[in-house]
Amino acid sequence: MTNKARSLASGTARRRLATVWLGLILVLVALSLTLFVGIFRSSGGPGAYGIGVASLTLGASFAVVGWLVATRTSGNPLGWVYLGVGLSQVSLAFVDNAAYFGLVSAPGSIPYADMLSWVGTWIWAPGFTLLISFSLLLFPTGRLLSPRWRPVAWLAVASMLLAGGANAIGSWPLRGVALIGGTPDFPGILGLAAMIGGLMIPVVALASVASIVIRFGRSTGAERLQLKWFTFAAIVEIAFVVAAGLNLFDPVFVTLFVGLLVTPLLPIAIGIAILRYHLYEIDAVVSRAIAYAIVALILGTVYLGAVLTLESVLVQFTNGATTSVVASTLAVYVLSQPLMRRVRRAVDRRFDRARYDAEQTAASFSGRLRDEVDLDAVIADLTLTTEVSLAPSSAVVWIRLIR
Repeated sequence: MTNKARSLASGTARRRLATVWLGLILVLVALSLTLFVGIFRSSGGPGAYGIGVASLTLGASFAVVGWLVATRTSGNPLGWVYLGVGLSQVSLAFVDNAAYFGLVSAPGSIPYADMLSWVGTWIWAPGFTLLISFSLLLFPTGRLLSPRWRPVAWLAVASMLLAGGANAIGSWPLRGVALIGGTPDFPGILGLAAMIGGLMIPVVALASVASIVIRFGRSTGAERLQLKWFTFAAIVEIAFVVAAGLNLFDPVFVTLFVGLLVTPLLPIAIGIAILRYHLYEIDAVVSRAIAYAIVALILGTVYLGAVLTLESVLVQFTNGATTSVVASTLAVYVLSQPLMRRVRRAVDRRFDRARYDAEQTAASFSGRLRDEVDLDAVIADLTLTTEVSLAPSSAVVWIRLIR
């Protein structure tokens, strides 16, 4: 068999394996959602709003990105890392939902529910470890920053084995209702191993983040843009996770918004970065996100201030609450478009300078074009404007003379 034939066979096998892997994950997602609906309808008990929603969203989105990377790139192990994260997270959601439904919502309805409760105590470890370590250490090239980072990789494996293994062994005698809602502490050597593994996890996470920071500082060109996508999504996601952890959001809002919409941002950004799909639009994305956040804050402040002010003024003459809300809504609507235009221009000047300069160059050329009559000057000006605005590799002006 020739080298080309071996390469084609290897690529076909890789795509088939990744597709089967993704199919298994999607089946687990469907089963988990079915169980989730059953839990919500039957009891609405503790965790009925949030059992596995974030895990399902994170796992499914990472699985899809992993499949795309694994089937479209060769030699980059990140596709398999993300598929591993997806399988672990979705499996965690499935076993947690199945155990809760079979032991609490409808006891006896699911066989081996006690075994599933035990699986939930350790199945999180592989995916979580891959997420906080290898997905950072290997991004975006699929290789470590240097051989000096190998101890961090081995430390990640050790933390996974210690934390996951200790939980698996210690929780085996307790399988059942006792494991619903969390894993208890273990005495003796198992408790020590679980504690050491738990302490190693943040050390690995910090070292992996340090790897990303150092890689970003050394990066140039396309790799720097890849890391920009990752950093932007990570900052947004961490901000919402911290806010949710501080109980700044209602639990239902956390489930529906943070769990369903914010969680997939990181895998989506990773997929864009690795596959280089719209890679060069990161500055525009950051600029738009900042502009919308500023406008939302300003309009929200104006709306609240207008409602309170008008209500206190109009309450003597009419139903102040209704009138003030209507008037404030109309004021916000009128202000929204001009405010957005002004804020976008201001933000673009700072965060999307290339786009801003291109727009200014094109506008300036349009103004000169109205007064210029010399064809050679117009061609030269058009070529210069195109090069400044679009930065093409080459530019040719084709003129058709009409007699």
